[in-house]
Amino acid sequence: MRILEHGSVRRWIAAILAVLVFTGTRCATAQALSGDPPIRIESWGAVSASASGPSATLLSSYSPPLLFDGDFTSNASQAVSAKTGGVAVGLTVGMNVFPFKHVGLQLLFDRTSYSVSGANSPYEVNLHYVSRPPPNNIPEPVDIHESIPWLDSSGSLTQMAIAFNVVVRMRRSDHVAIDVSGGPAVYRFTGDLQPIAYTGFHLGGHSVLFEDTFQLSGPFEPAYSLGFNGGVTVDVAIGRHAAITLGYRYFGGSDVDMTVNPTTILNPEEIGIQQPIADIASRLSLSPIRASIGTSRFIAGFKINR
Repeated sequence: MRILEHGSVRRWIAAILAVLVFTGTRCATAQALSGDPPIRIESWGAVSASASGPSATLLSSYSPPLLFDGDFTSNASQAVSAKTGGVAVGLTVGMNVFPFKHVGLQLLFDRTSYSVSGANSPYEVNLHYVSRPPPNNIPEPVDIHESIPWLDSSGSLTQMAIAFNVVVRMRRSDHVAIDVSGGPAVYRFTGDLQPIAYTGFHLGGHSVLFEDTFQLSGPFEPAYSLGFNGGVTVDVAIGRHAAITLGYRYFGGSDVDMTVNPTTILNPEEIGIQQPIADIASRLSLSPIRASIGTSRFIAGFKINR
């Protein structure tokens, strides 16, 4: 699924909120006229745990420059692993509105941050140019082929979701209730990734070749996507208006495209000829990476009803 524009996301949210408000107002009016029990409102907050999150690979392919000289050909390629692993702790909060005894509407917000890591294959660099060494300055073709072992990846990825659900309550006793809910979700992804490779060549005096290998880091540009969610919770009453809530929820949808924008040079002390980071990012021209957004949550928290 393509990245959604900010305006498009806002329009989706506004439209769904309008539907929720309209539905709730109609139900409340109908109940008031019929004398039925008042609408029940519940809110909750819970800690969530996720064993896995979105993962992808950043592929880089570009032509390293040869500064201060004429014709040359070059290419470099790299695959940077961006895998989420380990247990990630997040936060889930929400509100249920029950205009009917067993059917209601749910607004849910979820935020989980993952650590990104991964082992990387070697960084491959190739350069062909013509050298003119002293004393005769006779042209000599030169071919450089390098396979540079590359550091492991590190970074972070944060997934936020706003979901608008229908919730169905199946009460088993006065103290235990089971809710099943699901509906559309809007996602936002942010994060960062490092190290990304970039090489600059330059020729010094006597046609001596110098090489600078940059290690870069940068954030993901915010990416948006539409998807769905579904889950089940079990509420155990601990008082008249409070309960412990335990549950499971799945967030899914189409793949999302995320773009890394290099903004920082991690090893400036190792660089001989500095280059503006904007020029480096322009030469790299990194393509978006595509990540699967299917994730699961196990939640535990408290619910307040009135």
